[in-house]
Amino acid sequence: MGWRAGRLAAAVGAVALVARPAAAQSAPLEGLDDYVTAAMEAWRVPGLALAVIADGEVVHARGYGVRDVRTGAPVDEHTLFAAGSTSKAFTSAALGLLVDEGRVSWDDRVIDHIPWFAMMAEMHRPQMLIQADAPENRLHPRDAPMNFNAYGLAWWIIDYRGRKVVDHGGGIDGMRAHVAFMPEEGLGMVALSNARPNNLIVALMYRVFDHFLGVGGGDKPDVGEAPDAGGAMADWSALMLAEYRESAAAQADAHSRREADRAAGTAPSRPLTEYAGSYGHEYYGAVDITHENGTLRFSLGGKTTGRLEHWHYDVFRAVPDNPANGEMFMTLTVGPDGVVGVLEVEGLGSFGRL
Repeated sequence: MGWRAGRLAAAVGAVALVARPAAAQSAPLEGLDDYVTAAMEAWRVPGLALAVIADGEVVHARGYGVRDVRTGAPVDEHTLFAAGSTSKAFTSAALGLLVDEGRVSWDDRVIDHIPWFAMMAEMHRPQMLIQADAPENRLHPRDAPMNFNAYGLAWWIIDYRGRKVVDHGGGIDGMRAHVAFMPEEGLGMVALSNARPNNLIVALMYRVFDHFLGVGGGDKPDVGEAPDAGGAMADWSALMLAEYRESAAAQADAHSRREADRAAGTAPSRPLTEYAGSYGHEYYGAVDITHENGTLRFSLGGKTTGRLEHWHYDVFRAVPDNPANGEMFMTLTVGPDGVVGVLEVEGLGSFGRL
């Protein structure tokens, strides 16, 4: 069995075992249960499951909290969590099996095997640079001792305390998941939770690694303690929660400023029917706006749908049908010919009328 198959088997095995009642904790993880329980309360995470693999053996597997806040039903061996984008690695592992069998090569082009496959060339080039300040990099805390960050074969590749770490997160249906490996130490972990957003599952990755690396010399870490030159164990949960609250406060402030800047008593410059149509973007595809019973609705890429509420002037607030997708603002611009020709989607760019 190739290394990719082994990695997949370890990850699937961890997920299968994660919520079973745990035996006494192994020495390297002493105190972890209390830490997880306290951190869940701080993050307001109702239920969580955590499994740890060391040298090919499951050394920790336990469910914490409740799977249903209404009934109080506990997380147990039957609890199901959404894996989200952690499942991307299943595809790369399956390809790895085909490579091991000599049926494909890592250097093959997709269209050599699937002729009808096509993507936008400018969006997905053979090599893509990852910016150090890219939003996806904010998954990891600012204080994490990290020197590189790359992505390949459906895994993030980072370094932590001088070791390579391969990890990936997932978030869907109000749940968050995280899978990580530290190959040099023979370590792996998976954390699954039923609250989104929360970065506790990432904090637990660092916490587990610190336990096995002997960071802090076994002394009980102080709450909120940051890593120092001596390698003291950090309270990653407290550090990441502080960052999350800082970000949430900034978003709330931005929301307040937007509310304050809203011009009252304005109306769209054109009848709502004239805003209806399809607007295209080179990367993101089409946004379809329809007029239904006196209101506007939108469909972004055929997946995110919702209603458009007039904000002011020709600016509309997009309210998704699924609240987990979050609100955004869209501005429609009337051209010199009097036709609504451009849709500006906050954070995505300009979409031209098709």
